[in-house]
Amino acid sequence: MSEVTLVTVPAVTIRALRREVAFDAEHSGVEGVFDAYIAVLQAAGIRYAAPETALYRFPSRGVMEVTVGAPIDQEVPGLGVYHAPEARALKTVHCGPMEDLPSAFKRLSAEVAARGLTAGEYGREVYRLITTNNEKNEVDVYMDVVEGKAKDYV
Repeated sequence: MSEVTLVTVPAVTIRALRREVAFDAEHSGVEGVFDAYIAVLQAAGIRYAAPETALYRFPSRGVMEVTVGAPIDQEVPGLGVYHAPEARALKTVHCGPMEDLPSAFKRLSAEVAARGLTAGEYGREVYRLITTNNEKNEVDVYMDVVEGKAKDYV
């Protein structure tokens, strides 16, 4: 298991697909956003775009905004340009099956509380290595952190 470190994550601008999905403990709907992003790339004749990044925000209770993209320097029909600012974040590295990624966020959430921090605007994933051998996947997982009161979803 990778250690958790406090880092400054750089700002990122990506050409991406953004969707809102229902959020629950199973992260329902997230896979569909990735599938739609890949379909848009394939339709544009783009076979590979990396490092792919996913940004997660919670605009309201039960809703997760998912943005999936990469630093593509050409117009791609169906994709917009999105920016996430530089931020302080807790970071861990997930190695293994993609289905286990939610456990990395749970670990970061526990660490946010243990360090007396508050989760910030974004959860972020940067995909370093995705292979057909699911055990060799490597993903940098970040949770933005700030000082102060947590966002209340009433």
